[in-house]
Amino acid sequence: MLIFLKQLNVMKISSLLFIFLVTACSSEERYKHQINSNEDYLDADPLKALHIPHGVTLPLKNKQYDLPKITSSGPVGQALDIYPPELIN
Repeated sequence: MLIFLKQLNVMKISSLLFIFLVTACSSEERYKHQINSNEDYLDADPLKALHIPHGVTLPLKNKQYDLPKITSSGPVGQALDIYPPELIN
């Protein structure tokens, strides 16, 4: 009888821990928000050229992975639509 009660207590505790783990992992949804109305990134300074100090040896470089410089004239901030297109079945 005593062994049965100990096993029952272990089962209760493990069940409660499992339920706690599942609810703790599923209840946090704040990370899913994509927009928080913070547009400070729009006022960021543009990228600057990398200045290498004298005496530093750089590895060999080719132009294969250089990104072209482009300017964007599309919407930014709240006007930018970030949602994926809807699939039509």
